[in-house]
Amino acid sequence: MMDRLDPRQSLQGQSSPALARRPLRYDDRYRCPVCYYGELTGMTLMESFGCSFCRHIFTADLPTQVLRLADNTPALSWRWDGQRWRRRHGTDMDFGPTVVILGTALVVFPTLLVGLAVYLFPPLPDAPGAWFPPVWVGLTGISHLVMVLWLAGESYALPLYRALRVLLSRQFTLGDR
Repeated sequence: MMDRLDPRQSLQGQSSPALARRPLRYDDRYRCPVCYYGELTGMTLMESFGCSFCRHIFTADLPTQVLRLADNTPALSWRWDGQRWRRRHGTDMDFGPTVVILGTALVVFPTLLVGLAVYLFPPLPDAPGAWFPPVWVGLTGISHLVMVLWLAGESYALPLYRALRVLLSRQFTLGDR
């Protein structure tokens, strides 16, 4: 696998002015803009790239030096500046009010429903499991928040989520060797 490289270096570890600004081509290799770990290589008999680590497929517009993630909705895209990928921000990538309201509802309503059940049917104070209902309400809120954050991270390819995902996958794959 590849060693950790400076973004200004090529994948072979050479840093020179000739390699510093290179155009996007199908017969070259690039660092993956999604996982920042794998390398993109041209796929045989296709005008697309594939990542060796995260297994995403990308389509490229070579004249404009734009790379689009083909297997994701909304379509994420990056512009190649000759050294590294620059994220292209479109209007479809913004967290609109609908996404925020829906995410908040997915966290708040189940937690309120479980909390209402605990309030209406409280356990006996001297019962051995009296501590469990409030803990269950907290676990409901935390688990739904984790699910919403996971969906947002997967859908919008948030940088913190991507970094955490690569870090955890490296941790578990290196432990198996």
